Amino acid sequence: MPDKLYTQTFSTDTHIFSEGEKGIIAYVIESGLVEIYTIKKGKHVVLGILTPGQLFGEMALIDDEPRTATAIAIKDTVLTIISRKQLIERLKNTEPMLRMLMRVIISRYRTSIRHARKAGMISQLNTPLPDDTMSEETQTLAIGKFRQENELREALLNKDLLVHYQPLLNMETGKWAGFEALTRWNHPTKGPISPIEFISLAEETTLIIPIGMYVLRQAIEDMIILQAERNKILPDAPPLFIAVNVSSRQIEETDFIDNIASIVKENGFPPASLKLEITESMTADYQLVVDWASRCRALGFSIAIDDFGTGYSSMEHLLELEVDTLKIDQTFIKKMQQNPKARKLVVGMVRLSKALGYSTVAEGLETEVDFNTLQGMSVEYGQGFHIAKPQSAEKIIEQLKNGA
Repeated sequence: MPDKLYTQTFSTDTHIFSEGEKGIIAYVIESGLVEIYTIKKGKHVVLGILTPGQLFGEMALIDDEPRTATAIAIKDTVLTIISRKQLIERLKNTEPMLRMLMRVIISRYRTSIRHARKAGMISQLNTPLPDDTMSEETQTLAIGKFRQENELREALLNKDLLVHYQPLLNMETGKWAGFEALTRWNHPTKGPISPIEFISLAEETTLIIPIGMYVLRQAIEDMIILQAERNKILPDAPPLFIAVNVSSRQIEETDFIDNIASIVKENGFPPASLKLEITESMTADYQLVVDWASRCRALGFSIAIDDFGTGYSSMEHLLELEVDTLKIDQTFIKKMQQNPKARKLVVGMVRLSKALGYSTVAEGLETEVDFNTLQGMSVEYGQGFHIAKPQSAEKIIEQLKNGA
């Protein structure tokens, strides 16, 4: 069986890496045994025998110094790979003081090794490796995260990520007005992975950028087909739109807007039918978001503020951001029948949206009572399980044929 992108298999007595080599990856043992050894004065000195769950070769993730020992599989062994790129992406998001301390500690560690070698202090260098076998909980939280990131990369490469679409209803006409594109991942062994889990993981690294472009391209290609089907049934209905979520990391990419424009042009997709959704709590530089939104609208794309009401500076965002739509977070919609304050807040947000000339989407619409309440407030669009769950493009087509 061939290795996956994130694993390597070594048969018994196969070298994994040799002392003196340079490397950029570390390994976690999934199964098998690995011996770490060095040659001193012609003698084979074993530094440790590593078992499943242990990490080795980790210094290669941090600097360019040669490997200080040799690793060999002493039993058929499967290893999970951790790359330097994965570590660097995470370090970029850490507190500057932590990064500085790590650099100092590693530098001093390397210096002590060189001094020990020069002084002939072989015993210090040959100290057996400590038993750092990780508990199952630690593996899941730490190494498991690297493993899942690699699995996600492979899923993206193999186009195993699915794009589903949740309809948005025009509350006045009772017809579908557009869709929100949502990513789904059905892991080959673990089954469906929660979007909250794998999207959060992707956002910790630059992986969110290719995933975002993959979703955008797939959504536009599917929308062209969906629009053609809608035209057969309701040729005079307004064009459908597609809403795609955008993350802070994507906005920080200098060529992100150009890539969007290129995909739209390449597919002959009307720019006005693309709605890009940003959240209130974005961590990107605020002025960067403002400039990004302005450029997008200049190209004809619509901008929506998602999860409105849950951020810390809602009013401040509305002062400068050029947007077209406010999506009222489902937290308020789901509570407005039982909580008078929630209802008043929804009324206030709808009025604010209308006063600013924005359209309004109510998220989390799950009951007929909620539907009637929001319709009475003249909310333009509703989204939630009462209208339809996220589903594949094929299922959407069938419902469009039935006049949805």
